Amino acid sequence: SLASPRSKSCALRSGSVRGRVGGQRLASGFRFFTEGLQFDTAEGLHWPGGNVYLSHTAAEGRTPATGEFRADRLDLAALSQIASRIPLSDTARDLLRQYQIEGLVDTLQASWQGALSDPQRYEARGRVSRLAFLGRPGLSAGRAQPGWPGVAGATIDFDLTQSGGKGKLAISRGALEFPGVFEEPRIPLDDVQAEAQWQNQDERISVNLARLKLSSADVEGEFKGNWRTAEVRPGGARSRFPGVIDLQGSFTRATGARVYRYLPLAIPQDVRHYVRDAMLTRTATNVAVRVRGDLNDLPFADPRKGEFRFAGKVQGVTLAYVPRRLQRSEEPAWPALTALSGELVFDRASMRVNGARSEVLGAPGLSFPKVEAQIPNLMNDTTVLVSGEAKGPLGSALQIVNGSPISELIGRALAQASASGDAGYRLKLTLPIHHIERSRVEGSVALAGNELRITSD
Repeated sequence: SLASPRSKSCALRSGSVRGRVGGQRLASGFRFFTEGLQFDTAEGLHWPGGNVYLSHTAAEGRTPATGEFRADRLDLAALSQIASRIPLSDTARDLLRQYQIEGLVDTLQASWQGALSDPQRYEARGRVSRLAFLGRPGLSAGRAQPGWPGVAGATIDFDLTQSGGKGKLAISRGALEFPGVFEEPRIPLDDVQAEAQWQNQDERISVNLARLKLSSADVEGEFKGNWRTAEVRPGGARSRFPGVIDLQGSFTRATGARVYRYLPLAIPQDVRHYVRDAMLTRTATNVAVRVRGDLNDLPFADPRKGEFRFAGKVQGVTLAYVPRRLQRSEEPAWPALTALSGELVFDRASMRVNGARSEVLGAPGLSFPKVEAQIPNLMNDTTVLVSGEAKGPLGSALQIVNGSPISELIGRALAQASASGDAGYRLKLTLPIHHIERSRVEGSVALAGNELRITSD
């Protein structure tokens, strides 16, 4: 039976213990070690092995207490299972339980001065593989805020002291989790490589991200930047977290239909879902990214508070600028723009498609060599504006008018019309996504010797 003043006893099954356990009580402390220790408890818990060395020297006069801990092949999932039965601090037990930490400590060397619960000085270095732990959302006034991130399938090398440190992160077929940041907080990843250094002075924490390279089914890109805790003014309502960021880089590849899942929760849900339902297919390339400012102010609608910008080229996109879910079931669909190519920009609280060209679904021969689409304000009274210049058969244009809600907006004035020949068109749509029934259509047609019959008579 193993026991400590702060733990329950741990009854072992007969014949279930292998390895070596040793220890020595010293005049002012103790030493304890295991070598290849494996055991099973009567309740069925299993400790798979590994080596541990722990020493402690009590404080004497002005000399502070000191300690040393070394370990290798330490299974964190197994440690979580037996945490209540071995001499761990309450803080360590809570971390293992709440975050469901898993992984293998390949190597760990740590030493400290002062009480272990509040050391004056400490240093640690090591490597952890197959690391996984849950993320936890932050809360502010009962609302979800960016919280503690989670990870799966990670290998971490670290070297740290009480003043700061450095580390490398590698993920292979794993995931990162950002609760309180994205609607789908878990982001599956094929590969991640990152290097960072950090400093910790009093209550100020700063991190320099020297390199972040990632790839997944959705995106591939590379970034660098820095993060720090926010300045807290006396009596201020804000805390140090989620902090201040300055991130820049680019996605060399991004799936256009998945753009929405990387929009932060600070952007209203109906807008994120509009982007999800409107951007249907194909890819974006060379998407430049810049995020700068206090994360409490995301997406920085006030330019004085920061910058939030994603801008890149899109190709082969289908843009359903009025998604079906915004319409009544009996209404005809608005014609989608297909094979759209141009520049997609998220700039603070706005979204734009610039300098685009496209075709129109269900209108053979009709093309838009110039299309502009925008949502001027993603945060309030969200309205989609679409304008374009088109050319092509007048008969195809009539099919689009009479087969879409435009026909009702113009009182079905062209319901019996027929035409031949090509023409030029200018079109402007104003589409309030909360009140799509209040949509407006403006346009003009430039005829060039066409034959046009308004009625069948």
